[in-house]
Amino acid sequence: MPPAPTSGNWPSTRCQAIESLKDLWWDIRPNPSYGTVEIRICDGTARPCETLALVALIQCLAASLDDQIAAGCPPPAPALWRLRENKWRAARWGMEANLILDDEGKWAPMRDVVRDLLQQLQPWARRLGCLEYLQPLHLVLEDRGSVHRQRRIYQ
Repeated sequence: MPPAPTSGNWPSTRCQAIESLKDLWWDIRPNPSYGTVEIRICDGTARPCETLALVALIQCLAASLDDQIAAGCPPPAPALWRLRENKWRAARWGMEANLILDDEGKWAPMRDVVRDLLQQLQPWARRLGCLEYLQPLHLVLEDRGSVHRQRRIYQ
């Protein structure tokens, strides 16, 4: 594998669109020097088992994408407007959000999207030995997440 490029070699830094990869450190922190990607959501969960579940989910997603790319079938990149809108919907409504699935406006409840994703990722979870770590995500789908737990406890 060739060495990862340093941030100064990226076209976006050469044209001064960004000064360095640190400018991209909002949701995901790519680090080409180490060949790693830090996903920022993992420090936002209320329970350790939920953190482990997110880590397992991310690991399975990465493995499935890696397999698709290696097979010459990378998934198409979604439109930026859809990514932004779905992020806003998730932040605003949490598990109650309806996510936009395609550029024609087809949508589905987030719970259904996550259930389908968990089902699709089961082969990778088995292969990676992290199937049990994904189980708390099924509870989050039913419980509506930590915000609702916290409100129940407060009441």
